[in-house]
Amino acid sequence: MDVRIFSSFVLSAISILEQVAQVKGQLTQPSVSDRISPSYDVSVRVSIVGDVEGTVVYSMDQDVAKKIASTMLMGALIKELDDISLSAITELANMITGNASTKLASKGLSVDITPPTLLSENHTDIPFGNTQTVIIPIKTDTGIFEINAALQESY
Repeated sequence: MDVRIFSSFVLSAISILEQVAQVKGQLTQPSVSDRISPSYDVSVRVSIVGDVEGTVVYSMDQDVAKKIASTMLMGALIKELDDISLSAITELANMITGNASTKLASKGLSVDITPPTLLSENHTDIPFGNTQTVIIPIKTDTGIFEINAALQESY
């Protein structure tokens, strides 16, 4: 596993969370799994192709999602996640992945990303071939923002 790939996503997530959602994040202990298995019920999937290939799933509980969406929607009170607030969350995933892609490009790796897809609350584990998944929890003041990254350089 190439640390420069995963660090691009961690640094991007922490930066975008602070800039866009006004949420400070701190990396906690990453772990490794043989599949993508988001821990929380609000999850967004983005696929990546190019010099780096794979899937990234951003996952958070509803309270974290509501806080982020509220800030992104100019302080609107979010009591329940609706289409607009979930759209804000998918856009956050898009911003993080786009920023990480720019960081990868600065390291000489060219990638393209797919539009983000909101996973249903009943999502199941997502096996991803022989690629291990790095699970990266980012602690915020409202809870954990989790990154599940099954990524590898393509040869």
